[in-house]
Amino acid sequence: MLRNFCEQDTREKVPDNASDQEMLEVVMNRYEKELVHPIHNLLNGELARGLLIQVQKLKLDIETAMLELDQILRANEINFAILAALPAFFLSLGMLTLLRTWLKQDSRAQGRGRIARIHRRLLVVKIEKRIMQYQSYIEQGCDKDAENVFGLLIYSLERLYRVVEKPARTSGEWDLVKQDLIELGRPQQQTSYKLTVTQRLVKVYDCLLPTLQRQ
Repeated sequence: MLRNFCEQDTREKVPDNASDQEMLEVVMNRYEKELVHPIHNLLNGELARGLLIQVQKLKLDIETAMLELDQILRANEINFAILAALPAFFLSLGMLTLLRTWLKQDSRAQGRGRIARIHRRLLVVKIEKRIMQYQSYIEQGCDKDAENVFGLLIYSLERLYRVVEKPARTSGEWDLVKQDLIELGRPQQQTSYKLTVTQRLVKVYDCLLPTLQRQ
């Protein structure tokens, strides 16, 4: 269509090696002339044909650009897949690091050595602090904060439960220690009683004393 339009307009044969841009210049020149009398040329001239050629050329350019874009996307498909996987990778790495830190902390609290006993006693200190925080939020009417702190309290109790079970069984104190830990996890239990229990844990039970022998 473009070549025929140019040949009809110039009354000359268009060279085979003529570029689309050169032929479009012919169309645009004729289009500008046709716009001098748009209504007449739209009905009787080449204005409509010139518009159609421009629309077709625009459509072709868009399709060509889309094809090139598709080729670029396909060529970089692997790179995009890697980029898409990076957030999940870093999230997994962070979770693995946290899990490793958590397991390492608990492993240091296991056994009957002095370091293990210190870490178990530190867990009791954390429990005591969270009991006091929970009571403080309750008194202030901050129920949501109190619920969050109580969740952390249960988490700390679960950690202590897990690391103290073996040494407490060895010392024959497990039944009493377990009962005290259960009492600490009851939300309806009075705070004063819970603090008494935490003091009993670190002062009475051999598995939580700072040294292997009572002073």
